Amino acid sequence: AYTIGVHEPGTAPEDADAGDPGDVAHGPDEAAGGSGAGGSETVALPADADAAPASTSFEPSGAPIPFENLTGQLVIEARIGDGEPLPFVLDTGATYSTLNAATLTALGIEIPADAPVRTMRTAGGEAEGPMVLLDSVTVGEQRREGVSFWICEPCATEGSVGLLGLNVWQGFLLTIDPSQEN
Repeated sequence: AYTIGVHEPGTAPEDADAGDPGDVAHGPDEAAGGSGAGGSETVALPADADAAPASTSFEPSGAPIPFENLTGQLVIEARIGDGEPLPFVLDTGATYSTLNAATLTALGIEIPADAPVRTMRTAGGEAEGPMVLLDSVTVGEQRREGVSFWICEPCATEGSVGLLGLNVWQGFLLTIDPSQEN
């Protein structure tokens, strides 16, 4: 078993800082007043760049979220509304979170007749499905209200009912530490 730390914005410790944005100098075309389009970006290294890197280990501010590694996919549990935990694939590359229709039906949620239908590109090609707005989704101690889910049959896998995408994870720092067992 592994854990994922979820941090609210601004709660990561100082030593986890990725660097000061002021350390970046832009390429020649932008520095000279150009748009920077197509130019390169130069990062100024600190004087002590040869020194050992600072530690980036830290304790998560939220409770660890256990996950299971199923054939390279991180599967975590989340609750829709006040329902029972359901298995979802953590997918920060997915714009929207997804759910299959059978799970939606089992939760007692109907797809409104006027629900917008979207065609999106998935790992398996294009798929079409309605969008629904669910009251909430909870992962660990973190609860998001009013979350859009795309009803996508091919997005559910043998071990999950769908994906938790960027619309759930946006604004959080996720720390995945496979060396920490639950």
